[in-house]
Amino acid sequence: DAGGDVSISGRMIADGADFGGGDVIVVSRTGSVTISSVVSNNGGSPDGEAGEFDISAQGDIRLSAGAELRGRGGKGADDDCGDGATMFLTTTLGSIFIAGEINVNGGYQCFGGEIDIESGLDFEQVGNGKIFTDTAGGYGAGGPVEISAERDVSLLKIDASASGGFGGDILVTANGTITVNGQLNASASGEFGVASRIILEACTINVLAPDGELRSQGTNTFVGFGRNELRIRGSGDGILTGKLYASREDPPDEPLAVPKNLITYREGQPVFAGVADPPITFVQDETLLECVNSCGDGIVAAPEVCDDGNTQSCDGCSRNCLPDNVCGDGIVECGEQCDDGNEIPGDGCENDCTPSGQAEEGVFIQSRGTRVGCQAQWRVKVPNPLTDKKGKPANKQRCIDGDHSCDLDGEINDSCSFEMQACVNLPDDDLPNCDAARRVNRVRLMRPLKSSRNAWDQINAQNLLEGLKTLGTTVEAEGITLQTGAPVDGLSVCGAKTEVVIPLAGKAATKNFKLRSANENGQVMKKGQVELTCERNESICGDGLAEPGELCDDGNANACDGCFLCRTETCGNGILDCGEQCDAGLLNGAEGSRCSPQCTIVAPELRIPGGGGKGIDCMFQWSTEMDTAQVFRNKAGVPRARQFCFDGNPGCDFDTTPGNCRMRVFACVGEANETLGCAATSVDDLTLRRPKSSARAGFERAARNAVLEGLGSLNFPTEPGEGCSTMIELNIPRGETLRLSTKAFGARDDGDSLRLTCQ
Repeated sequence: DAGGDVSISGRMIADGADFGGGDVIVVSRTGSVTISSVVSNNGGSPDGEAGEFDISAQGDIRLSAGAELRGRGGKGADDDCGDGATMFLTTTLGSIFIAGEINVNGGYQCFGGEIDIESGLDFEQVGNGKIFTDTAGGYGAGGPVEISAERDVSLLKIDASASGGFGGDILVTANGTITVNGQLNASASGEFGVASRIILEACTINVLAPDGELRSQGTNTFVGFGRNELRIRGSGDGILTGKLYASREDPPDEPLAVPKNLITYREGQPVFAGVADPPITFVQDETLLECVNSCGDGIVAAPEVCDDGNTQSCDGCSRNCLPDNVCGDGIVECGEQCDDGNEIPGDGCENDCTPSGQAEEGVFIQSRGTRVGCQAQWRVKVPNPLTDKKGKPANKQRCIDGDHSCDLDGEINDSCSFEMQACVNLPDDDLPNCDAARRVNRVRLMRPLKSSRNAWDQINAQNLLEGLKTLGTTVEAEGITLQTGAPVDGLSVCGAKTEVVIPLAGKAATKNFKLRSANENGQVMKKGQVELTCERNESICGDGLAEPGELCDDGNANACDGCFLCRTETCGNGILDCGEQCDAGLLNGAEGSRCSPQCTIVAPELRIPGGGGKGIDCMFQWSTEMDTAQVFRNKAGVPRARQFCFDGNPGCDFDTTPGNCRMRVFACVGEANETLGCAATSVDDLTLRRPKSSARAGFERAARNAVLEGLGSLNFPTEPGEGCSTMIELNIPRGETLRLSTKAFGARDDGDSLRLTCQ
């Protein structure tokens, strides 16, 4: 890690023996990185996985002729092998030049490594530059190679093939020109071989004869795979040469079939004068991105809303060039405690994106007697309490059936559920002759009676007595001592909140609640009484008038507009409203509940490390919602950073749409992982590296936005063991693989990736 240039001319070996290879992290914060030797983090045989390469610079990155980056998996027999390394090469203001060899082969029947290259200017394979992510064995898979550059890309040789399993994707994008002067290979041979995809997208694409070649051939055909695609954003007028070899075409009746050799263009169909098998299919696609400036270059160009010259969030312009930290946009981000998408005060989230204050906890009904009235009082939760001639809460209170502010069940159901609570030793300025410090040592419930013939009186009496017992003092009822206790210490001590129900009879019904108490000096308070009345609700939902029992009334029955069936669409009402992932009402946040207090689904226990350093790989971990038996693991039982979901499998596909998997993931930071042997840690910041903001596929762009929104629920810096993001739902078309990649920053950095495939 250097402030200026980094030069590596000596061998650096971080190979594993019986286990995985180590990580190689090289950073130049203002300069360039030059590697002119062998740098290696191979996995040990038989089943060691290679480590991770993470090489970043503000300026250029150069791999000199004769130099090598090696990250090969263990070479055990059959599936007793290891995966190749994950590699990130990133420049912000420079170019990347590869004149040496990058080799991240997978072990026999395992996976080749993943290579992710992002250049602030150009990417060039020069001289004898080569990239290998291939693998061997009937069930192995070549690793994916993804390259993006703000200007031009020049390619010589990339081998992501598999001799028997799946080939690896080769995906290249550039804002300028892509030139291919050698072979790009995503093929797969053998009995079970299925080739992958080579997709090039740029303003101009040149596959040059005689050496330029794209090869995606496989023994078996698979919908959406075994194909080559050139996507030309600029004018397609011109002549294309080179060789394009792909798998045989999908059956014509297959609804998701895609031509195996496809050239899409924004305007002006090109002429292909090379060799193609199967023949080229031309398709005009006006939705291809125009050749415009990119996010982070300081120039606002559609579809950007802002561009402040960087890709950092929480500085007014987000990493995908949308305004961030905007209270009222419905996205909880950048330190906001809540964001309900409006500026309505008192609806649970204020217009400064902080939670609304708690509702008034209730009023105390003063007991009669100036010398004993401070001994015990009922507290009743009612809005706008009725008052006596002195302006104090009267001992007669009322509630309208369904009025959420006083009827606990909030339902118009011919009854009112009041919240009541007994409190003792209450200082009261209106009772100067009553000494609250004289401790209450006995309370007696006078009304209602447990022996009543009325079933609701029996239930209410039992509930109130249970609340009185929590005071810890002696409790009596109907001449019987139900609990023996000590005098209550302290001032303003309240028992547990209890619920009493008053069923309607006609237009209104009233119940009487009476409490008696005594203190340690023998003084007795005889008349702690309140009468509660439940009134019938005459409100009409939908008339546009917010009447008693209605939290709102917007004059319609439309959902997702803030008011639905005269209920404010808020978390905790037990109804799944717009924008909520779940709502279990009072069970939100309870032990064992998968629904949080914010109405988001809590992450499952599964943790996928994703490929960082073994001692710090729990800084960031992915989690997915899938049946335990479906989780793809290595021999040590650790979940792999590649997971599969079969279309229509309810254990991992959470929609019923054929041809699409809706998968659920969570981003978890700071948690300890005993399997990895790493402790809980703090995370200062987090960067999403894949999907990119420049992603071409619609499902990738949608996934990026979904992941960014989910990451926005994490507030950085975090404390050790903080937890996980809100649930992130990702739609992945059948036959597609979505790559997720992040980098967590702290005392040490942890890069993680996850590949999700819909089969």
